[in-house]
This record gives sequence, structure tokens and C-alpha cells, in this order.
Amino acid sequence: MTTQKKPRRYLPRTHSDTNPVKTGRILRQLRINKAMTQEEVALAAGYKHAHSISRIESGAMPIPDAKLLKVAQYLGIDPDKIRKPAVKVSA
Repeated sequence: MTTQKKPRRYLPRTHSDTNPVKTGRILRQLRINKAMTQEEVALAAGYKHAHSISRIESGAMPIPDAKLLKVAQYLGIDPDKIRKPAVKVSA
């Protein structure tokens, strides 16, 4: 008798990040300025590993909106300071 594994259900992770590379750079600088490790920020955001913050800081992965709010609270800053929307300049 074989046991069937239930398929994993993933909730959609929504993000409104138009520039994850820029967001990652800003997050990294804010984290360093507060003398916090990637692991501390990862745990505060609800991630299991610091690797997730590393991927966000490198721009390889966008940070979901819910996680961004948790990180901003932990760092004691406004979420808009981490994720600045791209500004379009018309000619």
C-alpha cells in the first residue's frame, strides 16, 4: 500500500514592486545601518532562513507586500522608505 502525498497548496504572494533590485539595495542599506543580520530580519518577516533576505537584497526575488510590512515594522521605518515606486518622467 503506497501513501499518496497531498499536493502543497501555495497562497499567491502579491507584491507591488516595480523594481525589486532597487528595493533590495535599499533594504540592505537600512538593515546594515541598523546593525542587523539577515537572519534577524528574516525571522521578523516570517522567513525560515536568511537566504530569503539575501535573495531579496540581491534583487533575485521580490518581497511580498505582507512581508514588507513586517520588515518595515521590525526596522522601525515606513514601508515606503523601502519600496519607492518607479517614477515615470514625461518628455
